[in-house]
Amino acid sequence: MKTEYRLVLKSGPQRGHIYTLEKSDLILGRDVSNDIVIQDPEVSRRHARLFQKGTTYMLEDLGSTNGTFVGGQRLTGPYLLESGETIGLGENCTLVYETIEVDTDATVVSIVVEKPAETPPMEPIIQPQSEIQPVQQGQPLPISQKPAGEPAVPIQPKPQPKTDHYVGAVPPAPVKKNKWWIWIVAIIALIIVGCIIVFVIIDLANLYCVLFPGIVNNFVPGYCR
Repeated sequence: MKTEYRLVLKSGPQRGHIYTLEKSDLILGRDVSNDIVIQDPEVSRRHARLFQKGTTYMLEDLGSTNGTFVGGQRLTGPYLLESGETIGLGENCTLVYETIEVDTDATVVSIVVEKPAETPPMEPIIQPQSEIQPVQQGQPLPISQKPAGEPAVPIQPKPQPKTDHYVGAVPPAPVKKNKWWIWIVAIIALIIVGCIIVFVIIDLANLYCVLFPGIVNNFVPGYCR
């Protein structure tokens, strides 16, 4: 038996591409000189490093701009990978780390299936009256109890429920929340602080009569002359 290691690209450019890890030390990034090249604007030129540790690989971020993640958690140091874990490079690119056991001793055998000789159709088997089971109303009749001349309808198997889950499934990317209200609150706060500063300056310098003589005299007659 031989163990193969690989990365399967689940989202990003060339989705579905498989990168086989054939070296003990590999560099991932956008630069074409890397061992694994991923042309995505969120991926740095030298983004992350994979190096073999025992029977698996360790993942290390190389100071990338948008970070390296495993299971949604950003890496702050080398991380020992397990088969089926999800690796994120920035926000757009996700890969699944997989280990596969390959039997190197297995041989491919070509099997030829001969067409069986045609046999005459068999006569339908009629059960004795005593062995026929009663059928409830609305329940389909078995093939052996169908009336003569009516084609037999096989019972369809119950459909299995569909599922979108599979080994190494990538969780959906988190939805970014719109934080426009933070900017509105910040602008209002700046306007209020500016008005307070202007009022303090006018009050300390006693500039009421210089800037607003008419308004001041309306409230306090004869104050500004």
